[in-house]
Amino acid sequence: MANNPPLPDTAPADPVERDDRFPPGIPYIVGNEGAERFSFYGMRQILYIYLVSLFVGFAAENTLDPTVVNEAKVRATQVTHLFMAGVYLFPMIGAILADRLLGKYLVIFWLSLVYVAGHAALAIGGRLGEIGSLGAAEAVFFVGLALIAIGSGGIKPCVSANVGDQFGAKNAHLVTRVFQIFYFTINFGSFFASVLTPWLYRWWGPEIAFGVPGVLMALAALVFWMGRKKYVRVPPKPGGLLGSLDFSASTLMILPLLFAIYLLLEESERIVDAAATDGTGGLGRALADIAAGYWGLAVAGIVSLVAGVALAHLRQSRQEDSGFLAVLLY
Repeated sequence: MANNPPLPDTAPADPVERDDRFPPGIPYIVGNEGAERFSFYGMRQILYIYLVSLFVGFAAENTLDPTVVNEAKVRATQVTHLFMAGVYLFPMIGAILADRLLGKYLVIFWLSLVYVAGHAALAIGGRLGEIGSLGAAEAVFFVGLALIAIGSGGIKPCVSANVGDQFGAKNAHLVTRVFQIFYFTINFGSFFASVLTPWLYRWWGPEIAFGVPGVLMALAALVFWMGRKKYVRVPPKPGGLLGSLDFSASTLMILPLLFAIYLLLEESERIVDAAATDGTGGLGRALADIAAGYWGLAVAGIVSLVAGVALAHLRQSRQEDSGFLAVLLY
């Protein structure tokens, strides 16, 4: 009678201990995001209206030539769209900065302060516009929009991922619940910002209407900082010199895209008018004139792209990487 081989050990593994408590850092992350969304959507609700008023010198529309009003509206549309393009472009850089070089906590916190500075600039620009310093108001306002776009780029790709980082095997079953709370808080803040900020603009003017979202963003940064000792912090990989190369190469390769968006928004009306008026010939002449007028920007874009690709090759030669950038280039 043949001997049967011993059966493998099929004893069930010990069940993972279950923890029904939220991680201690979650209230700070959710509170931060609710206040940040209030600040962003509050500012965005009045951005276009304010820009139109600024570009016509805060004169009543019925006292102006319709052509002047239309030009102001077109320019306000261009600025608003360029700002929103930056808001959705910079997260590509912010994500790499967080994942590859600094980590999510540092990126969220420090760029939240940049965000606060942007709101402060909008409030100052609103005040300057009220006292008639239109040139200074416009310059300060544009600086504020740039800072908010950069700040949003650091926060947007990191916050949701930072929520997920706080959970482990013991409380993973709570992830669905916490994201329900997370997105409810976002929409709650966005709703009240959309209702309150236009009212502030109407009754108290742009200085207060832009200042209140700035106060909420400062509160968001403070709340996030208060939870600094309670977060699970996933370290960046690879960090150090390799992380710096990843971030630098990605930034340099994304900049030409930002230049192209700016150019298209700035000259879109001219291109459409030329094509509609003179057909293909007019379109060709318009594009030639634009190329002549923006050759410096084109050269800067090409140099930036070439430098980014060179840094990416240098990084790959030091240590092979299988991330998005490596897949894109190789």
